Amino acid sequence: MTRLRRLPRVVLYAGRVVAAGGAERLLWEEERYLTQRGCDVAVLCGEVTEAGLMGYKPANLVLMPATHTRTGRLRILRDSLHDLKPDLTIAHSSRGAIMLYLSQFPVQAPYIVHIHGTMFWFPEDNLKYSLLHRRAFDGIRQSVAGHREFIPSIRHLGPMSRVKIEAEAVVDYAAVRKARAVVTLTGQLRWEIRQLYGRESVVARGCLSPEAMAHVPARNIRTDLALTDREVILSVGRLDVRKRIDVLIAAMPLILQHHPAAILLIGGTGEDEPRLSALVKRLHVESAVRFLGFIPETDLADHYAAADVFAFPSWTTSGITTYEALASGAKVVWTSEADEPILTDPHVFVADPTPESFATATAHALESKVTGKPNLDLYTWKHYFDTVYEMAIVPNLPGLPGAEGHGQTHGRFVSGKAGTGV
Repeated sequence: MTRLRRLPRVVLYAGRVVAAGGAERLLWEEERYLTQRGCDVAVLCGEVTEAGLMGYKPANLVLMPATHTRTGRLRILRDSLHDLKPDLTIAHSSRGAIMLYLSQFPVQAPYIVHIHGTMFWFPEDNLKYSLLHRRAFDGIRQSVAGHREFIPSIRHLGPMSRVKIEAEAVVDYAAVRKARAVVTLTGQLRWEIRQLYGRESVVARGCLSPEAMAHVPARNIRTDLALTDREVILSVGRLDVRKRIDVLIAAMPLILQHHPAAILLIGGTGEDEPRLSALVKRLHVESAVRFLGFIPETDLADHYAAADVFAFPSWTTSGITTYEALASGAKVVWTSEADEPILTDPHVFVADPTPESFATATAHALESKVTGKPNLDLYTWKHYFDTVYEMAIVPNLPGLPGAEGHGQTHGRFVSGKAGTGV
């Protein structure tokens, strides 16, 4: 009698999934990929909304009961993992790794962690001000323009807040160090993780679906918006100060001097919209800037295809929208803070995050005749998850070809210790 091998059980732990964004997209794409690779996948969350689902229907979504205390959340997480009995848990943030670490202390079940951005990419995260990270603080803050712009060099914390931050920083450090592998998006992030935690990480790139790579526009957005005689500059994203949409608006008077038919289309909603609207009026560019509001996921590719230039001044680790715009045939003006190999492609124009630099680069992009589309084969979701699977997941899933068992070395990685990296 042939014995059937049990499917390896993987739990994706994401805490709250309440908004549509890049991290949420990655979660659902990972669930899809691992299921297709033959894993038994469960998504474990504390809260999920329709917006966070982004139209996706996971096969096995496990919602944990709500509680208002940290102790209660840890107990519920521990019990949920006990019931699910995963071979591997994947945390989708360092905060998620903290919860996994504490809920299973002192005996740790295997987990890996995605770090899409360190604490330096989130102004509200005070862990960076802990004594533990004082040695690395200045070097990391000076390494990216956005860090200097949005991260204060000093933050005054009261005695109780200071004690809390110091304790959380120690647990965060231990949780990331204990992870079987750390997955991140760029070389800059890999360097920051090394400075903060003293360990190496896997750099995985990719965010394009097969549909994005082969999209044929269903709508003519230029006709729909009466823009057939305009040079279209598009920006899409949450209206947040860190997205720097104000840089694009302030660049418009300079762009219009040489491109009077140019128009900036701004897709998205957010708390920064009143300030941005006031800036448009103050600069008297009402006829050259249009707010489109929220653009449904199903319409995004058609908007990209309608743009001459997609502008991306955002302070962010890696932008999905930039790659989607390139796949749709638009040229991209990208902030010089980005750490992406694609920046050398002729379809990409690099600018410092200032109105003057973005105006110059956008005008150059509008005037440049670039044919065809860039080769984006190395920037697909499949490429991203193939990297994660081979370097971080396979070594930690018993029974899979290539798995070497828990706690053993694989390639350049040593479980629970810093290796030499990839």
